[in-house]
Amino acid sequence: MGQGNTKGQLAAAASAPAATPSVPKVSFKYDVQLVITDKKYTRSAPVFKDLRGTIIRESVVINRKTLNKYTWVNFKTEKEANVALSKAKKAGFWNATVVTADNDRIASR
Repeated sequence: MGQGNTKGQLAAAASAPAATPSVPKVSFKYDVQLVITDKKYTRSAPVFKDLRGTIIRESVVINRKTLNKYTWVNFKTEKEANVALSKAKKAGFWNATVVTADNDRIASR
C-alpha cells in the first residue's frame, strides 16, 4: 500500500548529507597521589629527591585531623602517569596511586 513511498523516503534519506556529531575535545590530565601524612615536607626534602617535576601539598581533614596530601602533578597521559607511579613506588611511596587531576578519581594503582 505505501511501499512506493517508502522507497522515496529511503532515497531521500540516503542522499541527505550525514551530520557529523560534534564531539568535544577532552584532554585528560593525571596526577600521582604520593602520600597523606601528618608531616610537613618542603619540595627539597630528601623524601622527594628522586622525583622530578611539580609536587604540591594540600591540607585535608580526615576524622577531624588536618593532614598533608602530597601529589606529583601534570601528567598528560595515563601512560606517563603510570611511568611516574612506578618511579614513585621505587622511591618508597608504596601506596601511591594515579588519580585524574580534575576530581581525584583513582585511575590506577
